[in-house]
Amino acid sequence: MRAILDGICGLAIILSMVGMAVDYLMKDVLSNSVEQFTFYAEATGLVAFGIAWLTASRILTYLTRSDERLSVLEQMMVAKSSEQSFREFPFYLFIK
Repeated sequence: MRAILDGICGLAIILSMVGMAVDYLMKDVLSNSVEQFTFYAEATGLVAFGIAWLTASRILTYLTRSDERLSVLEQMMVAKSSEQSFREFPFYLFIK
């Protein structure tokens, strides 16, 4: 599921960049025919990137398997029980 969503987001990003490049190479033909074309192309790319970022974060539980979920609260409890200082906590999340 996540791989399909990442593929769709990647395709949306690429198509928005290609659309803006084609518009530039054709001397703003698309911008003249579609009002605010650049805004829509950039917004599409940014929203797709945001969705891909959120799914890659592994915090969205409905898009991840149970063995790959990241629970920040659980990691905090593990860090606290192992007597690590609070300043070391952010780095603990990335050490496996």
